[in-house]
Amino acid sequence: MDIESQRVTGNRTLRPPAPALRIGDSRHDDEQAELRRIDMSGLVRQAAEGLAAPHTWQADGRGGYRGLFVTLVCRKGRVVDTRHEWDWTLAWRYSNHFRDGFDAGVYAVTPHGWTGVLDMRSGVQPRLRARPALSIAT
Repeated sequence: MDIESQRVTGNRTLRPPAPALRIGDSRHDDEQAELRRIDMSGLVRQAAEGLAAPHTWQADGRGGYRGLFVTLVCRKGRVVDTRHEWDWTLAWRYSNHFRDGFDAGVYAVTPHGWTGVLDMRSGVQPRLRARPALSIAT
């Protein structure tokens, strides 16, 4: 997203790697979760590299960004932040993309509304459209 105009300039759809099956060993589960976050960091780094130019510093040493990366996690469920959103937050934190964009946050969007992970704002619009119930015509 362009910082000045707030215009969306591009988008990517990312699917996180499937979580490993829990085997009851908390150390193993923690290691698997960390490997998943590393994979997710690679996904967001590739997305950033495809969406924004390399970041360049100005001659006076300032490095103002021209773009923002906003992440929407679209899912079913309540309008509260979950591990899914926090995994994306950590993925951006450790993505090391060096692009001309700043991570502007991760937001959960559900059929009931939306919420921000770090800014703790929320609302009922926009929201995902609930699928209509299927009915059989007689």
